Amino acid sequence: MGRPGIRFLRISSPRWEPPASPGFDGGCYPGYWDRAISDWPDLYYGDGFARWIDVKNQYDPENFFRFQRSIPTDVKA
Repeated sequence: MGRPGIRFLRISSPRWEPPASPGFDGGCYPGYWDRAISDWPDLYYGDGFARWIDVKNQYDPENFFRFQRSIPTDVKA
């Protein structure tokens, strides 16, 4: 699928999604990396993001285990 197809899906996909279930908090699944999500730390980890950075620094201070949306070692996500 080329760029026009991806653009079409991004524009029209909200119409294909069913209404949110009762109790849905608006978060997202961290195992799915969506480049369109700009506020991913808040959506993936919520209020606990700062705590996860502390844990990351305790167990992986050199940031060996990382990927584009992994927990960073500082708050500049």
